[in-house]
Amino acid sequence: MATTFIVTGTSGGASMRRTIEADSAEMAAQAAIAMGMEVSKVELQGGSRGGEKGGSRVTAAAAADPLASSEQVLWEGTPSQWSNFWWFVAAVLILPIPWTIWKWLGTRMTQIRLTSQRLQIHRGILNRSLDELELYRVKDSQLTSTLIERAVGLGTVTMLTSDISTPSVRLTHIAGATDFREKLRSAVEAVRRVRGVREIDVGEFPGQIGH
Repeated sequence: MATTFIVTGTSGGASMRRTIEADSAEMAAQAAIAMGMEVSKVELQGGSRGGEKGGSRVTAAAAADPLASSEQVLWEGTPSQWSNFWWFVAAVLILPIPWTIWKWLGTRMTQIRLTSQRLQIHRGILNRSLDELELYRVKDSQLTSTLIERAVGLGTVTMLTSDISTPSVRLTHIAGATDFREKLRSAVEAVRRVRGVREIDVGEFPGQIGH
């Protein structure tokens, strides 16, 4: 039977107090962390302390799997058309206009979405595909910007992962790359903390898979 806990902490620098139904104080704290709280104390409703370090009401089911009902979109966008710069130059000199339009559409229809749990990449013009990467699998990230990218406010973010099928994910020429990477780092840390994931080694970036 679920117990009602009072979870106290902060979110965005503001003090917060949530009422959460869970099977244990630890699960109540995990649910609060998944909702973006920095937990300082967990108490049983009525004043007794729950025992673990550590409003709105969360059900026992949500507390048992706090990530299931707390996913939020943190960043959404598409690669810049600068990805096609040399294709556009070639089109002027060699290639026909329809091919250039096709390349433009391919980039325009690539949708990148970062949520609090995963990275989603939608691709395709006529046939659509979806690639997903669970954030707890991200081991490290790297931000690079060429001189031209910095001049137009773009950057490239590369992620080293523990996913065997996609050991490296590379997002090129995206606007607000610094903001994207900071949101990614925070989300990865939060989801790893809730799931109790630990990494003990980080190698160099292997062969990369781009968007």
